[in-house]
Amino acid sequence: MKTLFRFIGKLILLIVTPILVYLLVTVVLIHVPCNSDFAQSPNGLPIYLRSQGMHTEIGFALKDSDIDWKNYVDLNAFEKKAADIEVLWFGWGDRKFYLDVPSWDSLDYAITAKAAFLPTEAIMQITAAKQAPDTSRMCKKVMVSPFQFQQMEKFILADLFVKDEKASLIEHGDVYPHRDDRFFLANRKYSMLYNCNTWTNEVLIEGGVKTATWTPWDKGILRHFK
Repeated sequence: MKTLFRFIGKLILLIVTPILVYLLVTVVLIHVPCNSDFAQSPNGLPIYLRSQGMHTEIGFALKDSDIDWKNYVDLNAFEKKAADIEVLWFGWGDRKFYLDVPSWDSLDYAITAKAAFLPTEAIMQITAAKQAPDTSRMCKKVMVSPFQFQQMEKFILADLFVKDEKASLIEHGDVYPHRDDRFFLANRKYSMLYNCNTWTNEVLIEGGVKTATWTPWDKGILRHFK
């Protein structure tokens, strides 16, 4: 019996220790800023960061872009008229999570567990908007230099799977209630070490913006923007 208890104790320790280490490292890296010398550019270009509670996205105005996004993304694929689209939002994440879990109310624990513990296929969500968002606790506006803006755009474009100079649109039927959220094939693999928030954080790092050194959580990003 003692041997059994010893075995169970070791098994629990084997399971719990990596989780505790993961949480500890996450908390430390969230509080250690990257690009700590960043200062917003009052006369620069705005980018927008928003969280839907767990998942972050980054957005910007098309008029400020050096990249002609309509050359890569078919703006006519959105419900809004192409001429009315002023802002594009970009999010990156697990394909099944995006397409099979349209809201937190329909959360599938099998999909969640697979996305958390196994490398899975990633896609990019692009959302069209008519205007810039209002800022709030969950939506931040950050002013960056034109060079920083370009670096972030290039990073995002490099993560889109582009074939014949066009991003590959994924048809997702009637999963989403409106057609201003469209999904495209993306590069990289999704995992517990590189998820949607890690991706957004890396976009910011690439642009020289102050953010967490590494984070899997939305709050790890937003806490750096008051």
